[in-house]
Order: sequence, then C-alpha cells, then structure tokens
Amino acid sequence: MVEDLDRTVEQETREELAAAGEEVAAAVGSDVDASALSDDAAAVAEALGGLTELTGDDLTPELEARYKELANAGDAVVSRLVSAGFFEAVDETLPPFDDDFLDACLTHGLGSAEATDASVFETANVDAALPELVSEALEHTAEIGVNVRWEPDRPDKVSPMTTRGATEGVVDWLDDLGRHLWMSEVLLSDAMLADASTHTRGLGSALLLLARGAAGLDDGGSSPEDAVAEVVAGIALHTYHQRRVPEDLSWITDEMRAPGAWAAD
Repeated sequence: MVEDLDRTVEQETREELAAAGEEVAAAVGSDVDASALSDDAAAVAEALGGLTELTGDDLTPELEARYKELANAGDAVVSRLVSAGFFEAVDETLPPFDDDFLDACLTHGLGSAEATDASVFETANVDAALPELVSEALEHTAEIGVNVRWEPDRPDKVSPMTTRGATEGVVDWLDDLGRHLWMSEVLLSDAMLADASTHTRGLGSALLLLARGAAGLDDGGSSPEDAVAEVVAGIALHTYHQRRVPEDLSWITDEMRAPGAWAAD
C-alpha cells in the first residue's frame, strides 16, 4: 500500500516538518508516555478491526457496543494527550495549515506510519481503505483549511484544529454512532451505510495516527518529522470526516432516506 501513498515530499517541506516536530517534541516530549500511547494505538486498531463494512444485517443493538469499544479506546488516547499538554503545544507550535502542507502531511505521515507498522493498519481493517481516505481528504484540503481555527491576534497564523474539544468530539461521535445507526435502520440506504463505514474508518484512523504521532514525540523519539506528519494527518482526517458525519448520517432528508416498506408497496 505504501506505493499508493508515497508521493514525493519536497525537501523544504521535510525540513519544515522536522523543525515543527522538534519544536513540539521539546514542548511535550518529557510528558509523553510513548509506551502507553503505543498500547492505546493498538487498542484503537483492535476495536476498529472489529467494525467491518456495514450491511443491513449489522444494524442491531450489538452494533452500539462495538462502536463504544472504539470510542473508549479513543477516549484513552485523548486523556493521555490531555495529560501531556499535547493539544496546547501543537496549537502553539505547528506551522499554519495550507493545501500544500496538508498534502505533504497526509501523504508522508500515512505512508510513513503504514511502512513502519503495517500490521497495525491491517489489524484496524483500514489498510485497503487508507489510499481512498487520503485521496478524499486531499480533495478537500482547501475546505479543511477554511474550517480550522483562526487566531485574530495572530493574523499570520491559522492554527490546526487540534483543540481538546475537537478531538473529544470524535470520541463523542463514535460513542453515539452505533446506537444512531441501528435505531435508524429503516431510514438508512446502502449509500448511507457505505458512508458510515468510510467515516468510521476515517475517524478511527485519525485517532490511531494521533496516538502514534504523539508517541513519536517522546524524548527518545528518533524521527520528529514522521511523528508530526502523523499528528497533522490525523488532525486532517478527523476534521474532514467529523464534519461529514452529520451531513451524511444525521441530517437525513427525504431524498437521502431508504425507500421503506411503505414506498415499496
């Protein structure tokens, strides 16, 4: 899969990533528990691997428990990052978002992560889907850039949307999504089920990448360039997919909904 993601990242951008990674590592490295975050990443992968491509047969109360397992694993990641002061440090030190920077982080960060730990992504059931997720997110990098937080007192800085609330929102969506899906069975078309699978993989992959990237910022981390690229790739993925969840799965219009038995008669 790496060849699907591995596009050339300019040397200047690599240097920018490395400098950003070193700065974030200097701010949080002593507070990051790389071993614990690696365990958290494995837990996210295992929970995500239990969520296969959705069909109508999966829309049962048991689906809620499987989604909550992923949400709980993600919550452990967020709690670990909060304890390390990660969100504040990343908001303060990462370079401004723009299309080129997001493109570089998505392609380099995901390619690097998959290359160094392919088994995690295979276990997470996202290995075949990652190129699609990356391609989709890259098509919307301008939209992602518009949606990040702007700091009026620092007009030259457009911060990544890494605030604690944004990532906690991913956990909240996952915590409720399984219940929402099985309770909305009569409304969900095959296209909506496919969207649910895609967004779940996107959000789960984002948490996985954040855990992996933050672990790489530990004092002993050998590649802050790779680590910060994984962090930003995770931010970009969850920014995009988190915005799409309500549009595709919650705000169900008559045009979107499945026909239902009454329409088939």
